[in-house]
Amino acid sequence: VDTDDNESLVATTTDTFATVTASPNYFEYCYHVRAQWNTDSYGVLESRPSNIACAVPYAVGDADFDSDTDIQDVLAVVDFILEEEYPSDDQFRNCDVNMDEAINIADVIMIVDIIYGGAARKAGFDPSAVAFVDLLTDLNVSELLINIDYTEDVRGMQFDLEYDPALVKLGIPRLSVFQDQVMITHSEKEAGNLKVVFANLKGGSIEGSDFTFITIPIEFEGERQDVSHIGLEHIALAGPDGELVDVVARSASTEVKLIPGQFVLHQNYPNPFNPKTEIRFDLPEVAKVEIAIFNLMGQKIRILSSGDLTPGYHSVHWDGTNDLGALAATGMYFYTISAGDFRATKKMLFLK
Repeated sequence: VDTDDNESLVATTTDTFATVTASPNYFEYCYHVRAQWNTDSYGVLESRPSNIACAVPYAVGDADFDSDTDIQDVLAVVDFILEEEYPSDDQFRNCDVNMDEAINIADVIMIVDIIYGGAARKAGFDPSAVAFVDLLTDLNVSELLINIDYTEDVRGMQFDLEYDPALVKLGIPRLSVFQDQVMITHSEKEAGNLKVVFANLKGGSIEGSDFTFITIPIEFEGERQDVSHIGLEHIALAGPDGELVDVVARSASTEVKLIPGQFVLHQNYPNPFNPKTEIRFDLPEVAKVEIAIFNLMGQKIRILSSGDLTPGYHSVHWDGTNDLGALAATGMYFYTISAGDFRATKKMLFLK
């Protein structure tokens, strides 16, 4: 093996495999191979050398080329994932530890294992286990939830959130269970695209609260009639051995809208009406809702809505017919709402 300083390193072997120790890293070493035979009649015979090949030895996971893989390299790889920086070709080669031609959370965890000796890797886990991921909205506390349903240990994850920045503001992502050794960081290089990475930097697993691992404050800036959607994309999750696991996004999108502060039943419009009117009502929380129409004798003639509804501003229409489809008589009617413990009644006038 010849270096730039013309140093020759020689290895001999009786097998087809030999290891030549080259030091330091990041120097180009060029080599060729010859075969020699000791013969009784002709002495030592030597083959022609093979073509010259060159290679640059490097420390796996070394992003800063100091021949040492440490936590600074982990943070550099996280920056590559968040697109805060872009790796050079040599950095990409060094940091693509699992050689899947991508820099992702698996490389972060594998570099952590290089640093700590892979102490967190567990034997006996199920490599075929699938991780189910859900993006949910807890409108009662104005938060997005990232839930992970996985039977094995979660050691790290990355994902993107796509949203409309004109209608939605996202706060700083945080762990549902605080853990000193777990890093969570994010980047928003483009409005409406939030990249999030979290990983255990000491080689262990990450805890969640029930199935919730990450919460993100959310603020809706639209009007009552506006509805926005947030999408969960580019999910990658590292399992017990640091490898990427199969992920199924059961709920990859969630709806965000303005939430009223209290239960309200509004006056129908138009009123009087013929033949149709709209009944609006506000729900500050999830509730089982029934909207019913009664005549002056207190008889229930029509149920317009019955079932669980999400928080928000809702409306139903009445076309003046009863539950049998027959047109009701002209006159005064009452409409009521039952939503959890909330009850309210208002009058309306049907004219033909």
